[in-house]
Amino acid sequence: MTRDVAITQRGAPIARLVQSFGPGYMKFAQIASTREDMLPQFLREALVPLQDRAVPMSRTEFDHALARSVPGGRTSFKSIDPVAVGAGSIACVYRAERLDGRPVAVKLARPRIASRVQRDVRTIGRVASVVAKSPGLRDVPVQEMVLAVSRAVVTQLDFVTERQSLAGLAERSAHLEMVTVPHPHPDLCSSSAIVMDYVEDLAPSDWRDPDAGRNRVTARDIMTIVFEMLFTTGVVHCDMHPGNLVRRTGGGVALLDAGFVHVIPDEVRIALARFFLNLGFRNGTGCADAILTSCAGVRNTADLTGFRNAIDNLVDMYGGKPADEFNFVDFARRLFAAQRDFGVFASSDFVFPLLALLMVDGTVRSLDPGIDFQAIARPIVFRAVNRAMSLSGTGGGTL
Repeated sequence: MTRDVAITQRGAPIARLVQSFGPGYMKFAQIASTREDMLPQFLREALVPLQDRAVPMSRTEFDHALARSVPGGRTSFKSIDPVAVGAGSIACVYRAERLDGRPVAVKLARPRIASRVQRDVRTIGRVASVVAKSPGLRDVPVQEMVLAVSRAVVTQLDFVTERQSLAGLAERSAHLEMVTVPHPHPDLCSSSAIVMDYVEDLAPSDWRDPDAGRNRVTARDIMTIVFEMLFTTGVVHCDMHPGNLVRRTGGGVALLDAGFVHVIPDEVRIALARFFLNLGFRNGTGCADAILTSCAGVRNTADLTGFRNAIDNLVDMYGGKPADEFNFVDFARRLFAAQRDFGVFASSDFVFPLLALLMVDGTVRSLDPGIDFQAIARPIVFRAVNRAMSLSGTGGGTL
C-alpha cells in the first residue's frame, strides 16, 4: 500500500465528516491541510483528500449534471468517463474526448451546491458579526474582510465568471514558461459546467520529489507565479492548494482551477509591491508608507508614530528572512495587530494576497525550507513599481 493510499484510508472518516458540514467548511479545511504549523500531522493529512479527492458525485448525480449543464449533454463528446479524476467542494472533474478526439476536462457543479454555499456564508457572516464586537477586534474591519472573502467564495458558484477568469489567467500567464493554464472551450461551457483542455503528465498529489534539486526548482516556480499575479497582473488566485496547483512530471506546474480569483485595484497592487519591496530591504518606513497610501481608514485618534514604530519592529523581525525563519501566520497576525492597536487599517483588498500566500506557503516550505522568497519577489516588484512610476510620469521618487 502506498503512503498516499494509506493516508486516504485513515483519514477518510474525518474527511467525510468535514464534507458533510458543507462546502464552506471544506474550504477552510483545504487551507488548513496545507499548513504543517496549524494542525497535528495526522489531522492535516486526514484533510488532504478534501483538496481534490473528496467524495465525488454519484453516477445518478453525474448523469443529471452532465445532461443539465453541458450543451448537448453526452452527445457533445466522443466519450466521457463517469469516474471523477478530481472532486472538490464545489464540483467534480471528469476526463472526456470531444467529437474531434481532443481530450478535455469537464468540470460539473455538484447538485444544490448554490443553496449550501449560501447557507455556509450566512452562518460565517453571523459569527463574524459577533467576533467583530469583541474588545480586541472592535476596531478591525473583520466584517468587511469576511464579506470580501465570502463574495469571492460565492463567485465560485458562477462558472461563467470562472471560465472568464481561467481564460484571463491563461492569457496573462502565457509569458511564464513554468506554468500551464488550460484554455476553456466556450461552446461547451455553461453557468454550471466548464470544459477545458485536459492537462496530461500530472504528478501524484504528494508534491515532494526524491530529487531535492527538483523540489527547489518547483518551489521557486510556485513563488514566481504567485508574485507575478500579485504585483504584475493584479489577478490573485486565492485557492492554490495542491489539488489546484499540480506539479507536472516533465517540469513546471499546472494551475487547473480559477474559481477563487480576485482582481485587486491598481493602487492596492502598487502599494502591495512597495510593501514587499521595502520588506526585502528591511525598510520599515517604506512599508508603513505603503500601507498608509492604500488604507481603508484612519481613526481620528490614530497614533501614526506608534504605528510606524510597530511596522519598524515587524520589519526588523522578518525583513529579508528565508522561509525557514519566516512564520507567515505570526507575520500576518502582527501586521493586523499593528493596525488595530494604532487605528490604521489596510484596504480589505490586502486580504486576498495574504490568502494566496497563506495557501502556498506550507507547500513551498515543505519543498525548500531555505527558499528566499523575498529575493524572488524583488525583481518582480521592482518592475511593477518602476512601471507605475513611469505611467504616473514621476520617473522616480521614494519606494
